[in-house]
Amino acid sequence: MPGDDRRVCIVGAGRVGSTLALALQRGGYRIVGVASRGEQSARRLGERLGCPFSVRPEQFTPNADVVLVTTSDREIAAVAARIQSRGGFTAGQLVAHTSGATPAEALAPAREAGAVVASIHPLQSFADADAALERLPGCYFGVEGDAAGVFRARRLVEDLGGVPLEVNAGDKALYHAAACVASNYLVAVIHLATELLGRCGWSRTDALKALGPLIDGTRENVRDFGVVGALTGPVVRNDRPTLEWHLAALTRLDAGYEGVYRALGVYTAGIAREQGALSASQARELASLFEGVLDRG
Repeated sequence: MPGDDRRVCIVGAGRVGSTLALALQRGGYRIVGVASRGEQSARRLGERLGCPFSVRPEQFTPNADVVLVTTSDREIAAVAARIQSRGGFTAGQLVAHTSGATPAEALAPAREAGAVVASIHPLQSFADADAALERLPGCYFGVEGDAAGVFRARRLVEDLGGVPLEVNAGDKALYHAAACVASNYLVAVIHLATELLGRCGWSRTDALKALGPLIDGTRENVRDFGVVGALTGPVVRNDRPTLEWHLAALTRLDAGYEGVYRALGVYTAGIAREQGALSASQARELASLFEGVLDRG
């Protein structure tokens, strides 16, 4: 059960705000109000939670122990300043946002009213709020902010069933880039693979179904053997003829696929070197191949 921070106000009724609000209510917290820029989204979440809703967050924030700002990154500072200008923050509150890239300092207006501030970022994909809700237990959260804010934020994360890990404010860009690579760029890489199979005459649906077991098996290998130990394929085998064959085929395409393949190949050669599958000279030669140095003679 939660500690003293039982009353929560949600500012932002998108997928992240909806997921966290539902999870907190399920965990015994009281949602005192939901506010959003759009009345329709505020109404939809408020009715689902059975709590008041509005487009003016300052109607609810003074009655909350915890204010969660779940708006888009670019709106956080402006929303905080607007709530503060309307007397919406009170001393002793925890005011936290859920951005992975933006430091908690964006909530400085709340600190002026005596609140403590933090950022609480779930390392999870929120394509669908209900699906994300079921994945929250065991989810890791990047936590950053005032010392007192981080202390209370960690407890909030633990009540959600999550695992809090602290991030320095100066490292937020790298932290968020890592999350972007693991989620967004993974989707991009899978999209690229389906596009290449599309050039073989397969539909995207068939391509994705066919790649599914390979993707799942790779994920399991990463879990079981680590990211370095899980690497297989022609780079690890130093199979130059196959890699040259790939590059020749990609060169004939006009959609920029070759450039992505080359960049990934250079990085993969470094992993193969770390694994011990390639010597330093072999890794350099493969990197040169991918970078096109050997092609240029």
